[in-house]
Amino acid sequence: MQLIDIARSYAEADKEDAEATTTIRLHHYLEACMVEDTRARRMLTETGFTIPERPRPEPLGDGGFRLDPDLNHAIGWARGMRAGLGGDADWSLCFLVGGLAGTGSFDRWLRRRGVDLDALCRSLSEELGEAAAVCGTRPRYSLDPPIRLPKPEAEALMRDLRSRGLKFMMNYKDDGTIIIIPEEDPAPGMSVP
Repeated sequence: MQLIDIARSYAEADKEDAEATTTIRLHHYLEACMVEDTRARRMLTETGFTIPERPRPEPLGDGGFRLDPDLNHAIGWARGMRAGLGGDADWSLCFLVGGLAGTGSFDRWLRRRGVDLDALCRSLSEELGEAAAVCGTRPRYSLDPPIRLPKPEAEALMRDLRSRGLKFMMNYKDDGTIIIIPEEDPAPGMSVP
């Protein structure tokens, strides 16, 4: 069974995500990379991740599915990185770097599961050298619950975050509200409202 088939099985079994039955997310693919004893699996467990004990999945159906844009980005990054390293670099490690080079949702998913991202990035850099340098440049998004505000208040908060030089993730919802996940404020004692 290929990694994408394993990831699809995890997506189909994901009860926390209503779109998961048709969308393979970045974390589903990462879990597929950890079914076997890969270097990424060992590196993640060394930095705090607890691997959920799940049996190797079987695909549940033949229906169509799509790859989440973040997953497409990470796979593309991993392919390019692997090619740039001569084609023999460990796929699971290249995929980890590709995920960390993305939007920040992967970082949050890993941090919520106990991963020390600084230690993970150091390990990736030791293993892959300069190719993993992107790990040190990623924004650190808040682990607090996302902020959901009406559009005018959300726009004011986004202006404030921009004026302070902070990045943020945001998403427009059908009810007219906006969800914002701000970058952690690097100044000690400062917090995002």
